[in-house]
Parts: sequence; structure tokens; C-alpha cells
Amino acid sequence: MFHLPKNALPYTQSVITRCNDLIDVGICDGINELRFKGWLNNFKSEEEQYFSACILDGLIYRSKDQVIAMIEQLFQRTLPDLQAEHPMPFNEITDWIEDLKKDANKLPLRLVAVKGEHDPGTISSNNILRHMEKEFGTNTGIMIEADQIKRCINSGIKTFIFIDDFMGTGTQFQELCDEIDIKTILRDNYVAFTPLVSHVEGLQSLSRYALDLKIKPVEILNESHGIFSPQSSCFYENTGDDAEEFYCDLVTSRGLKLPVDRTGYGKLEILYAIEGVAPDNCLPILWHSEPGKWNPLFAR
Repeated sequence: MFHLPKNALPYTQSVITRCNDLIDVGICDGINELRFKGWLNNFKSEEEQYFSACILDGLIYRSKDQVIAMIEQLFQRTLPDLQAEHPMPFNEITDWIEDLKKDANKLPLRLVAVKGEHDPGTISSNNILRHMEKEFGTNTGIMIEADQIKRCINSGIKTFIFIDDFMGTGTQFQELCDEIDIKTILRDNYVAFTPLVSHVEGLQSLSRYALDLKIKPVEILNESHGIFSPQSSCFYENTGDDAEEFYCDLVTSRGLKLPVDRTGYGKLEILYAIEGVAPDNCLPILWHSEPGKWNPLFAR
């Protein structure tokens, strides 16, 4: 049964103080003091407040500066490694940061936003491409949407690299692939997917879906990142099972109408946010909004 450890109160206070300090200095960009306080107010009892501190302590948060650092790693390590493991059909690129500044007509590849026909223009993939342009000078002429791939093929482009910030189960990307008939495109072209972050479940799913698709994330999450997994150390004296039972009782007692499973889409039960936005694979209590019942910490 979920219970309070002896140090619950000082632990809770120290976590909240640390989070407030990070917000004050701008490290947790995308979260302001009012939003943070509103989320904390969701938790009423001492047990609930301790649980919220455990959630905050286990949260992986990527600020704008950290995202830019991950993009730099994509350029300096991930893409060169991909190029070495699965040679691309060109030799014009030796320095990914500098070479992608060149005229689009001189570059034999295109960076593709993970955006479907009916997705909004403010999706996370576009945010990463904007960072590439602003922080690294990447030529916007090589940035396209998925429905432009076939036109690019007709003009002689043979290499396409999909860009996104986060992949959980891989379902969204597979839906986009079906939409553009990626398996036909893969027959005669080089296609890769390089999200900044991917869960291993999504990697495995995409590997089964399209064998010729090259997948190379910058950061990989696995089952141990599940907050209620046996490997989790988020709750100290409490087991993951006890914590999950407490969490489900909390959701039930508040009558929350969650749009996904209680442990997140795909039941990945992760705690991850990027620049103030949490994917729906995260625990919904981080991003769910229900006026009068629940205040969100992050946007969705």
C-alpha cells in the first residue's frame, strides 16, 4: 500500500523549491510560476503532495537550450554515424552543420517534417526545423513536407531524412508513412527517420513496419523509464505497483475523463517534456486539462 516515508515532508518541500528555482532562472522555459502553482493545487492530501513531488523528481525535462544541444548532436554524431552504418547515395556532405547551409540545388537530400495532411502547422517537427534554421543556419530550401517527396524524387532527389522531436509508439509516424505510401518510396530511395528522442517500443514497431527504413534517434528511452516499472526508483520505499494503484485511485476520485490510457498513450508511463510540451505517451496528469477538475503542467 502506498505510504508516506519518514522524510516525505522535507523531500516534497525540497523538490518544489528546486522546481521554482529552475522556473525563476528560465531553465524550465515553457512553464511559469502561475502554471506550476496551479498544477500543484491539484494535489490535496499529504500523500498526494508527496506523489506529485515524486513525479516532478522523476521528470525528464528538455529546455530550449538542451533541445538545441540535441540538434547539434544530431548533426555532429547521429547523422555521421547513420551515414557510416548505412551509406547514403552521395558524398557531398562531410560536415552536416556547414554543408546544410549551402544552396538547396547543390544538396542531394531533403529534411522532411513529420506532419500529416491534417496536422497543424505548429507541430513539434516544425519547431525542430525552425531551430535548425535559426541556430545552425540550415537552408530552409531543403526542408519539405511529406507530400512533397514524390515531386522531389522527380527532380532527382533520392535521400529523405524525417525530423521530429519525439517518437513514442511510432503510430503517428506509421500513419504518415501510410498516407504517402512510404513502402513504394523506399524501393528506389534512401529514407531515414531521426527523432531527437524515441522510445524503444516505437523503434521496434517501425523496424517491423518497414525493414528498409533507417531509424537513428539521438536519445532512446526504454522500459526502465516507465515510472511504475520495477526498475523505477521514483517512489523510494513504495513499489511501482503500489504507486500505480495510488495514482489510478487519484484519477478515479477526481472523475477525470482522460483521452488516453491512464498511464499515457501506449501505456508507456513516461515522464518527459520538451520546451513546455509533453507527448501524450506521458502520464496524462502532466498535460490533461479539465476545468474545475484538473490543471495541466504542460501543453499537449
